[in-house]
Amino acid sequence: MQNTKYQYHMGTVSSNKTFVIDSNLTNIGKKDPRKYYGVDAQLRWKHSYGATEIRGEYWWGNQTASAASSETPAALLASGEAYYIRPFNGAFFYLLQNVVNQHHQLGFKIDWYDPNTKVAGNEIGKAGTSVNATNIKYTTYSFGYNHYINENVKIIFWYDVVKNEKTQLTGYTTDLKDNIFTCRLQYRF
Repeated sequence: MQNTKYQYHMGTVSSNKTFVIDSNLTNIGKKDPRKYYGVDAQLRWKHSYGATEIRGEYWWGNQTASAASSETPAALLASGEAYYIRPFNGAFFYLLQNVVNQHHQLGFKIDWYDPNTKVAGNEIGKAGTSVNATNIKYTTYSFGYNHYINENVKIIFWYDVVKNEKTQLTGYTTDLKDNIFTCRLQYRF
């Protein structure tokens, strides 16, 4: 619920994509949009040595958040703060393939999250706009190996290549060095 009169929507000012303020008193008490849509699909083919799996999910919609985050606020914003309404999308796609037998599995994954589909690249941080780092799209390319030691224990070696949009913002003019290697032992009982 909107507890302030300040609300930002994407618009165009002097041919620049930017957030445009709506400070109408009637905004107080309105429900801001938080609408999500999605599609999920999974396919699996069994083989004598294991299986091949393809998994995918895509989601889109409108998200109301703050200037500093694309997440829904956990509490109402302070009275002087504004709500930002952003159209977003994101997805992930997996390919999992058993090799040799069901205890050995290779995986490939691509995912992305774009918190604001109305702006991209050098439109973010452009002089004369209010589009900040909260609006940067991230895409991750991942690959790894999973070893199922037994029914209850597995070890995972995974590498994520994280790519961010190149923008006009200081610190985001090139891709950040934020790739991740994960080695994880998982067990259940």
